[in-house]
Amino acid sequence: MKRLVLTAPRRLEWAEAAPSRISQPTAAVVRPVAAATCDFDHLLVRGTMPLPLPIAIGHEFVAEVLEVGADVARVAPGDLVIVSFQVSCGTCDNCRRGFSSACRAVPWLSAYGLGALGGDWGGAVSDTVAVPWADAMLRRLPAGIAPQHAAAASCNIPDAYRAVVPQLRQRPRADVFITGGAFANISHYAVAFAHGLGARRIDYFSVDDEQSAKAERLGAHVVGSPSEVATEAYEVVVDNSQDPELLALAVRATAAAGLLTSTTMYPRPTTPVPLLAMFERGITFVTGQPHVSAHLDDVLSSLASGTLDPAAVTTAVRPWSEAAEAFGAGAGKVVCVRE
Repeated sequence: MKRLVLTAPRRLEWAEAAPSRISQPTAAVVRPVAAATCDFDHLLVRGTMPLPLPIAIGHEFVAEVLEVGADVARVAPGDLVIVSFQVSCGTCDNCRRGFSSACRAVPWLSAYGLGALGGDWGGAVSDTVAVPWADAMLRRLPAGIAPQHAAAASCNIPDAYRAVVPQLRQRPRADVFITGGAFANISHYAVAFAHGLGARRIDYFSVDDEQSAKAERLGAHVVGSPSEVATEAYEVVVDNSQDPELLALAVRATAAAGLLTSTTMYPRPTTPVPLLAMFERGITFVTGQPHVSAHLDDVLSSLASGTLDPAAVTTAVRPWSEAAEAFGAGAGKVVCVRE
């Protein structure tokens, strides 16, 4: 089979690989039909998040089920499914508590599209992909939702969901502040979720004018400079920047007893964080990967109900044959659809 492989920064090549196979009774083999570029893909392609190469690229995808093991009950051959980018068993104590990013059956960071760091599970831009625990990692695509609109439900959409939706359900009509930056796509999905849930005010800041313009189209009020961001004013705050100064800005913006989620990772061993301010105001700070499998059912309900329109975030839809160019661009939210 063929798969798209990152061999050097901004160099992607189609390569031959062994066919995917059923490895255990809980497994499935799927054929990706739509794959989306993720913020982390862009970091890999640009070389700003250096991981051991080569990497079979891609981890956001909708696929057709080709084959299932004897113990698979939730999906069947022919189903269109969303595939969680995280590899998780669904049955360990952490998975049962909804902590799929901390599954005990596999090492931390086991995922598609991360190469050796993620356990060499392969990538989404491939002819076929093996899914070791199909019942835990796959969800049927709801009727009426096109694959290109759901591909990001593997990663970016659940990441934005966990940063905004539970918070606004707990605190309806709260004011929201969101930073753009390295994880721009997540920031835009977060704006769209907040707008769809009726947040009273959504303020957005990014040093990137294109990111800001897109956030404005999605319903945010763009703040011109960090000095204009109100201090201690927002009950719900989302940091997507990978910039320590903007992380500190997000902390300053968070109101007393506010909820601050950082969706991005800070790759240095230490990162300055104004802990005193967080302590004084009793801020709840959450970071780390989203627990994708735990959120997928609600995420799909949001797509089906229209709470989130993923098409508004998508930059372009391109044919599968142009995946190398789409992923190699290193920016935007592009979905490649198999012809």
